[in-house]
Amino acid sequence: MNVTTKTEQHFVVLAQSLLKGETSITPIANNISNLVLFNDKYYWPLGAFPALILMPIVIFVGSVLQSYLSFLLTIVNFYLLYKIALKFKLNSHQSLLCAVFFIFGSIYTPLAMIPASWYFAQVVACSFSIFAIYEFLQKRRYFLIGVYISAAIATRLNIILASVFFLYFLLKKPFKLNSLLFFSFPILLTLFSIGYYN
Repeated sequence: MNVTTKTEQHFVVLAQSLLKGETSITPIANNISNLVLFNDKYYWPLGAFPALILMPIVIFVGSVLQSYLSFLLTIVNFYLLYKIALKFKLNSHQSLLCAVFFIFGSIYTPLAMIPASWYFAQVVACSFSIFAIYEFLQKRRYFLIGVYISAAIATRLNIILASVFFLYFLLKKPFKLNSLLFFSFPILLTLFSIGYYN
């Protein structure tokens, strides 16, 4: 993984802006690709959640490369994918191969290797989707699953379609209204927050 690239760190810059109470960002090295110009200010159009998880690091360190968090998430993803494969009654060797091929043999590989903001957002959204699947296969705490899916949605809005998988199981008999409400609340709150942020 390339942890030395210092360009295209939009989420770090957004985290610094959010800490100042601003939502606009300063173009990075005069690179305005994919930024939105509105009232003479530039805005980052992707979801702000990756910037939120970078904020504590930015507070204490001042600046950080997105690739460090991407690397950490990739290690966690590898472990969780291994554990998920075990839940499907694969042996440890087969489970290890599933994790290896997902991380090193799919579109995930270049996303994790190139620390540009667009790819970093994909890694974050993928990670929280994996967290949700892992929780679903372990304890099925629907509020926690909803929080994980909400984090993915707040990174990449199209991940809202992943909620259909969980809704299928929530709406099956025996129907449990409490579980549906626990799952839906963080998602609806996130959608409202995204609308307000925009």
